Amino acid sequence: PEQLGVGKPYNVDERIQDYLLFYCYNKLDNNKAEKYLKKIIDYSRSNIKNKSFSHWLGLKAIKKLEGIEASKKFSMQLLNSSHGSTEETKWIINNFFNTKGPINQELNQNFKIINEILMLN
Repeated sequence: PEQLGVGKPYNVDERIQDYLLFYCYNKLDNNKAEKYLKKIIDYSRSNIKNKSFSHWLGLKAIKKLEGIEASKKFSMQLLNSSHGSTEETKWIINNFFNTKGPINQELNQNFKIINEILMLN
């Protein structure tokens, strides 16, 4: 078929790429930076049902654009989601609000890229 593979098959999670673009544009004082935070927020809110370490970036973007209260509200929505009781989600919330807890080695492997992004700031 001629059209096989054309287009995106689903709503791809580009929050890591978007955060890196935000970071670069922000360092350049380019007004495009905010656009990428908004994309991160939109994706995070519309995909809250999906378990992902990238929700950390959603929390961070919400805090930057909408303030701490909005990020607290989003964190409560994460905790009330179907994955709210998982180690990953609990770790995201605890570490975002600086109540760091231990993380097991398997989770640590999944978190490496997010951790590198966090070291940028």
